[in-house]
Amino acid sequence: LQNCVKKKNTVVETTRCIHPKTRARYVRIVVQHGKHRFHDDLELLLNQKKIDIRSSSRVGVCDMGVNGERVDAIVGCARFRTLNDNTNE
Repeated sequence: LQNCVKKKNTVVETTRCIHPKTRARYVRIVVQHGKHRFHDDLELLLNQKKIDIRSSSRVGVCDMGVNGERVDAIVGCARFRTLNDNTNE
């Protein structure tokens, strides 16, 4: 996951935990990007059937498409890994 995020960003902080009842995994990553080194929040909630992704800017009104690109990169990595896992069976 961090390899998908690091392409144009710097990972500043990562927090992980597991929900005690649902066993869903929660990951929060603080990402720095751009020449001004803005901090964005990236959150993922992973369970057995789906992944919920939220990427948001902390400062400003317009993110210049950075958050959408970040989510697309993560989805692309997840699809690639799913395809590779299925071909190795």
